[in-house]
Amino acid sequence: MTKENKKIVDKLTELCIPILSEFREELKVKHDTFKIEIGKGEIGELTPYQGYHIYLECYRDGYIPDEPNCIALEISLKHLNTDKPIIDSFGISWGGDGIPPDIDGLDLLPEEIIWTKKMFEKINIQLPKLKHNLNDCLKAWQNDYPK
Repeated sequence: MTKENKKIVDKLTELCIPILSEFREELKVKHDTFKIEIGKGEIGELTPYQGYHIYLECYRDGYIPDEPNCIALEISLKHLNTDKPIIDSFGISWGGDGIPPDIDGLDLLPEEIIWTKKMFEKINIQLPKLKHNLNDCLKAWQNDYPK
């Protein structure tokens, strides 16, 4: 990771972790059957990917076939070892065999784009929409697979 990209990662972490922590507390109250965790870290360190991700992941123990095994709100960057890092994920993804509900705006990044300083502002503005959509996804999961 270049020195300049380390600054981007640090600033992105400082922006997102407090917001995701607040989201986690709200979601834990509304969806008490889920375990909700926040994570961050380097990914693809030994590959050309050279990335970093920040996420809020929701899951339940003992899921059944066809049920998702997790839902995650994720922001990820790649090519942090170059002078043109790329944001390659900003949205909500479903894990396992689950089928996401038909909710507009689960992926707020239709294609990978080169990182710019304006991305901090865009992420800050769009995170509440993703929180709302994540809440709707958890409701859909609970309705389809009640515990």
